[in-house]
Order: sequence, then C-alpha cells, then structure tokens
Amino acid sequence: GKVAQLMEFDALILATGSSPEGHEFAKSMGHTIINPVPSLFTMRLANDVKEGGMLYDLSGLSVPEATVAFRFQVPGQKSKRSIKQTGPLLITHHGISGPAPLKLSAFAAREFHNENYRGTLHINFASEIGNGSDIEQVLQNESSDPTLNRKRV
Repeated sequence: GKVAQLMEFDALILATGSSPEGHEFAKSMGHTIINPVPSLFTMRLANDVKEGGMLYDLSGLSVPEATVAFRFQVPGQKSKRSIKQTGPLLITHHGISGPAPLKLSAFAAREFHNENYRGTLHINFASEIGNGSDIEQVLQNESSDPTLNRKRV
C-alpha cells in the first residue's frame, strides 16, 4: 500500500482557483481567503478603436514585440507606479490582446481591479528599438522576413 509521510512547512498555499467549494474547504481549516479578481483578459480600448482613434482600422495587425505598461495609483502614496510586460501584441476590433497584454492582466490583476478597470495604458510598439538596437538592423531584419505581411509590423 501507500506510505504516509508527515511533513512540516512554514507556509502552505492552497490554489483553489475561484471554486467556492475550495474556498469553503480552506476556511474550514482556518485559512484566510483573499478575494479573487479577474485575470487573463484582453484590454478594451473603446476610444482608440472607433473612427478617428489611434487604432481605428488596424484590427488584425500583430506586432512581434511591444511593451504594454499600466500606470496606477498606489493607495497612500502620491506617485503612480507602473507594471509592464513585453511580448507579441495583437490589435483587435475592441482593443489589444496577445501574450503581452494577457501577461500584464495576470501580473497586474489586483491593480486593474483596484482602479475599476480604468486607467492609462502605455504601448511601445517599437520596444526592440527602444532597447538600443540599431534601427537599420531592425528594418533590415523585418524586410528580409518571409513571414512579413501587411497585417504585421
């Protein structure tokens, strides 16, 4: 049969997801529950995708490397803080999606919730150039890329 082994830890994390049963189980054992908030969501940029907006008519455009940053107010502090993620980005008919925005929504989930999912996103569509790369080299690499098409920058 199976052998049971007693182990002792300084801390334990119960990853129950949003399951009410999992929360009740943890509470019944005396654990405190931190209220969950949504994560892994696309970013809706209503003003930017409508006619006249910066992203109007760009739905389907993919950017291989962009940096997306969310600025938010830290309670009790005067200055704002920023969380950012870099990676592929896709412009949709509602806003932005793809690995960089999705990772940002995960790492800044509580901050987005605290700001009522409103705020300022800063998007650097040329993050590889911003890291000190030679612009001529970047353009040469892009122009020689056989997968490059009109829907990719």
